[in-house]
Amino acid sequence: MKRRGRIVLLGGVALLLIVGGWLVFGRSREVQYKGKSVSEWFYGRRGLAESEDAFAALGTNAFPFLMRNLKARGDGAIYFKLYQAMPGFIQQKLRLPISGDDIQMASLSHLYKMPNVPNPIPEPWLASLARQVPRLSNQRVRLHGLNTLYRITRYEREPLVQLCRRLLDDPHFGIRLDAALDLAELEIKEPRTIPILLAALEDKEKLVSGRSISWYTFGQPPGGSGMPLPTSAGVDQAMANWAEVERGRILKALDFLDDELDERQKAIIRRHRVANEVQ
Repeated sequence: MKRRGRIVLLGGVALLLIVGGWLVFGRSREVQYKGKSVSEWFYGRRGLAESEDAFAALGTNAFPFLMRNLKARGDGAIYFKLYQAMPGFIQQKLRLPISGDDIQMASLSHLYKMPNVPNPIPEPWLASLARQVPRLSNQRVRLHGLNTLYRITRYEREPLVQLCRRLLDDPHFGIRLDAALDLAELEIKEPRTIPILLAALEDKEKLVSGRSISWYTFGQPPGGSGMPLPTSAGVDQAMANWAEVERGRILKALDFLDDELDERQKAIIRRHRVANEVQ
């Protein structure tokens, strides 16, 4: 036990030195606000910091930093376990373990709130975000990435259109459905969206699959950042409301795509439209 204690202690000291070196040298070249680097605003003393006012003031100056964060790996499972094994006095000197998913999700949340008027975000920056979103490993983070680009797009639509088209092949149906609906709302007639939209009409689980990955919990180890939605009357009602909204969006999208539909597909839509009116 003594030997194990010394190993843990030495590991803690080494981590302190690594973190200390990064604090001194890594942050000195970053954009500053009120005497603090953007990293210091993003990371608190013990973990992630919200710092909404700082990022609102930094505006597009923070965009390159937040984009770099979307490639962050964060702490691995070993650090999570090592941190838990350390004595409390060492834990107090270190920040809490942070997964790459958490860093990416927090970065997207700041990007989501970034204004694109009156000074538009440069299109190459939006294009870089569009290229990075499909590479995010966590499906919940990818969905937020799509929503973020949709939110901050004003006039430079091509990056968003390209992202939506790429996400039509996403492994998760909820993301494919969101991408298909976004394309229709952008008035882009993409035939590949039709089977996705029809599948959502025909399958109740697929219809609400986007809702199933809209829930995100910070502070979990890598691969554990998603939790199932809790079960309650309120959640059930929210799911029903979500399904109603999604069904309406799908029917509107299919109306827009009417010229691309065959008679069999039109019959399916008519059947669902009648059922929707009866409800």
